[in-house]
Amino acid sequence: MKKIAALIAALSLACSAQAEVLTFSYTAKIDHILWSVGGSTLQPSTATVRDRTVSNGDVVTGYFSIDTSTALVGEHTFPNLLLQVYLDSSSANAVTSKIGSAGPVTDSTSLRTLQISVIHASTGGLDGLGVNSYEYQAGNYFEEASIIFEAPSTGPGSGIDTSLIALNQNSRYEYSFVDYTASSFTAMSATAHLTSLTFLSSVPSAAVPEADTYAMLLAGLGVLGWASRRQRRSREVS
Repeated sequence: MKKIAALIAALSLACSAQAEVLTFSYTAKIDHILWSVGGSTLQPSTATVRDRTVSNGDVVTGYFSIDTSTALVGEHTFPNLLLQVYLDSSSANAVTSKIGSAGPVTDSTSLRTLQISVIHASTGGLDGLGVNSYEYQAGNYFEEASIIFEAPSTGPGSGIDTSLIALNQNSRYEYSFVDYTASSFTAMSATAHLTSLTFLSSVPSAAVPEADTYAMLLAGLGVLGWASRRQRRSREVS
């Protein structure tokens, strides 16, 4: 009986220990801006949309967290790559950023949606991992902040590959803001390549166990009940 109970406990812990929340701090420097207004797209050194102003050279600071237990909600297959989207309101994903001294401030409490985007490419392509935080108000505005990592693919894969989180030439921060209330459509996007990446912590995810975990636990309880009844019968016979 004790061995069975210990086995069930071990299996339960093993399932929950597989998921973790990885948190990093980062810095970046804005080096490319696109600004769209009145149907024209420009590449200025400074862009302003509504009350958001971003300039080349602005330093970006913030942190992000990736919860590997986040549920898969969408999967799309294209020639030579697989795109997966993970989104779960109970997950611990997060993105914060501050651009310059007077620029936009984004955080995962004000931005409504947090998702993880994953690209698995065939050998020779680039695998990608991004955590995106965005808010959309219909007829008003759209704002998004993203941390993105890319690295040469080692072949077909699936799932959230946290080994891609590394400081290299393809690791970057992206910010965009679109204003729908102006008389003419206005939007800007800014890209900043990461200048530092610091690992802060890794903690077990608090995600709800998957359905197969519950099935395993229920099966284990059934075994315990069967063993208990068998033991009682043996005592009654003796």
